[in-house]
Amino acid sequence: MLKPDTKIKVPISLAFYRTVRIMLFIGLLISPFMIMAGFDKWIKFWGGLWISPGIFILIWMIISTSKTSFTFNDQNITKYWGVFFKESVTVPLSTIQNISTAGGPLLGMFGLSMIMIWTSSPSQILIRNGNSYNSADLGLRIKKGDAEWLQEYLMKKSHGK
Repeated sequence: MLKPDTKIKVPISLAFYRTVRIMLFIGLLISPFMIMAGFDKWIKFWGGLWISPGIFILIWMIISTSKTSFTFNDQNITKYWGVFFKESVTVPLSTIQNISTAGGPLLGMFGLSMIMIWTSSPSQILIRNGNSYNSADLGLRIKKGDAEWLQEYLMKKSHGK
């Protein structure tokens, strides 16, 4: 269970989730070339080049995940991240309008859930090419049980209960 006023590290399984997601994306990008070149020839020639970036990406994801954390209390929630350049974002609980959780097969495979915090801030509305898009003010990928507990806790505190 999460405790207010303590620095909470995101789970290391997030690093593996991010690595798998990136490697799947890279795989989708290069799969047409694999098919054109013949799969067996591609594996012999390019297989080593596939493994090397995978190891580098995994190491980088472990380092960046270890530098990501968050804290929360009765007034706000703050997320900290960054390896070379430290960044943080703080959301006052009084401005929270909605808290949602999301997950998918890949997140579920690693026991994670995404919690998204929406506020009354106009900065979450992005306008591109005449279309508007919404993005959460704060997103956390944490253990599934912790995400459900945190969502309930923040909703109670943000509505003055």
